[in-house]
Amino acid sequence: MTPPAADDSKSELTRARLIDAAGQVFAENGFQAATIRDICDRAGANVAAVNYHFRDKLGIYQEVFRFSLLAEKIPLQEKYPGDPERELEWFVQSHLKGVLEKERPVWWRQLMAHEMSQPTPALGLIVEQAIRPHEQHLRSVIASLVEAPAESKEVRLCAHSVIAQCLHYLHARPVLAHLWPETENLTNSDIDEIAAHISRFSLAAMRDLRVRRQQDLLVRKG
Repeated sequence: MTPPAADDSKSELTRARLIDAAGQVFAENGFQAATIRDICDRAGANVAAVNYHFRDKLGIYQEVFRFSLLAEKIPLQEKYPGDPERELEWFVQSHLKGVLEKERPVWWRQLMAHEMSQPTPALGLIVEQAIRPHEQHLRSVIASLVEAPAESKEVRLCAHSVIAQCLHYLHARPVLAHLWPETENLTNSDIDEIAAHISRFSLAAMRDLRVRRQQDLLVRKG
């Protein structure tokens, strides 16, 4: 008889193979076109294994995203309390490294591109577990920089401008490879340099916004 520990280990290995195979298949074909049969064939597993571990195709799709999101290294808590400029720089650097680092599965970028262009029921999971917490953290930092409420439209626009600059280097990589060939193989030093530029660029705009808000307040009081 096989020891229970060995059975558990084998089951976990099968589960891990299924997640990796599913990531590849979903990235190549998108959620709608991907099939459980294709996933199991690539993982070398029985179709029943998907039902056992994940219930159905949507279940394994959501688990693929959970697995990917565990690799996120974007900060959720302040690293530099009381210093929002350094905090913003840290956020940008962490965000860029989180989306560009080579340690991620090779299928991750294409999978995200599919989900953004053809959203599935898993999008809610992605927003609530990954995007919203980081967006809220970023807005709290920006609110301190521009001296405006975190829920204000100005702060939200600033936050999404910062995020858009970071994501540009993820989603536009094929175009950038033609326009700027050196970006095809970014080193950690390259990522740090890009992060520093995004931070300086964004901080300059936020300082200007803060000054204009202060001037508007004086005008209203006068």
